[in-house]
Amino acid sequence: MRADIQAADSVTPYDCCYNYSRVTFTLHLQRKYLYYVIHLIVPYCLFSLIAIFTFILQPSRPERLNIGMALEALSKKYYIFFIFSLSPYPRCITR
Repeated sequence: MRADIQAADSVTPYDCCYNYSRVTFTLHLQRKYLYYVIHLIVPYCLFSLIAIFTFILQPSRPERLNIGMALEALSKKYYIFFIFSLSPYPRCITR
């Protein structure tokens, strides 16, 4: 996540009292979308393509069941791996 911080100050004079200064902070936050594309969208699109491929195989073939079970296990393992390796500040992909 990229952050751009700006600060501006202004002094407001009053007739009855002291001069008060006001500081305004402006934060512009930007998410690194490529991190999520590479780690979430691309693998699950590949999982979906493999799942569609299992419907192309004939139902009587044992490979169909093996591919389906392997795909299910792989997607769950990848999901668990991704959740535990998710960092709040992805530094592996820069723009």
